[in-house]
Amino acid sequence: MIHSVSPNTFYTSENQTKKQTLIKRESTNREHLSNAAIIGLANCYGIELEIKCSTVKSDNQVTYDNLIIESSSLFTRTLSSSVGATRNDKKTAIALIFNTLSSYIIQTNNLSYQLTKSRSTKKTQKLIKFKWIDPFNEYGFYAFGAAVIEIVHSLPKIFINKKQQCVHLAPVNNQILALFQSFTLDQTKLSDNGKLLFPQNPVNSVPNYVTQISQFGHTVNGVFNSSDHLTNIQNSSSLPQDTTCDKVDPVNFIEILNCS
Repeated sequence: MIHSVSPNTFYTSENQTKKQTLIKRESTNREHLSNAAIIGLANCYGIELEIKCSTVKSDNQVTYDNLIIESSSLFTRTLSSSVGATRNDKKTAIALIFNTLSSYIIQTNNLSYQLTKSRSTKKTQKLIKFKWIDPFNEYGFYAFGAAVIEIVHSLPKIFINKKQQCVHLAPVNNQILALFQSFTLDQTKLSDNGKLLFPQNPVNSVPNYVTQISQFGHTVNGVFNSSDHLTNIQNSSSLPQDTTCDKVDPVNFIEILNCS
């Protein structure tokens, strides 16, 4: 499934309200794809995840389903234990989980990235949304997210209720890893750093995609190059932080959630 939206094609409308609705729906699609791509990358780096996925599509204009992280091997706190009585509490908990996960894989593996423009939030924690994360460019990142959504929906599920089911992603799911490998062979899907790490002739350059190393007491994964050295793509600055609650520390994740 390829994610491609042309503003000139879909956003032209004499009705300003309809135009704004289309833009909002497209923003929602990009958010869902960004979250799914983060789930896929985290799983390739050896993080175990429990994913909630909806069985009912609430809006036929939102093409890509929203995957929500219920729990992760990166931290002990679960979404269910973090959600309060209000909708804002739930949105804050979801944002904190995704922000912690994305910051962890970016900082521990020195990945470059680009954020999308997003409006500020006052009542909830702002979800960090990405345009791309190494080794993918924007096209590859969103296409990877779309494919991860399809894989998650194809896996065996645990019934929660009529509207939701839960999927368990063991570390380095074979389907997601194979997807990642296939994408790294396509130069049109790679960032500049990704092209350096995965050249067009991959026979001798990528002998082994997965090797386990220990970071912060958790098992994550790295990528070996032809010299059998663990490769970190490029040093990058830490993610921008808006509040003290945005500080990412997987070891003390419970305290981070409680500071909101």
